[in-house]
Amino acid sequence: MSKDTTLDAVSRLYQEFMNVPFPPTLGGADRAGFDLVMVDTDTAAWIFEFSPGSRTAANSKRKVDAVCFAASAA
Repeated sequence: MSKDTTLDAVSRLYQEFMNVPFPPTLGGADRAGFDLVMVDTDTAAWIFEFSPGSRTAANSKRKVDAVCFAASAA
C-alpha cells in the first residue's frame, strides 16, 4: 500500500470514527488502569495531529487540545 493510499484510508477511518458517539455506558470506565474516554480522545487527537493538512507549527497543540476537549465533552 502506498503512503498516499494509507493516509487516505486513515483519513476516511478517522472521519467515520468522529461520527460515532462514545458509548455512554463506557464513560468513566477503567480498563487495566486506563480511563476509556482518555484512550479514545488521546487516540483521536494523535490521528488528527498527524493527518495530512492538519498541522502547522503555530497551532498544532491547540488543535490537539480542542479535539480532546470536544471529545471528552461529548
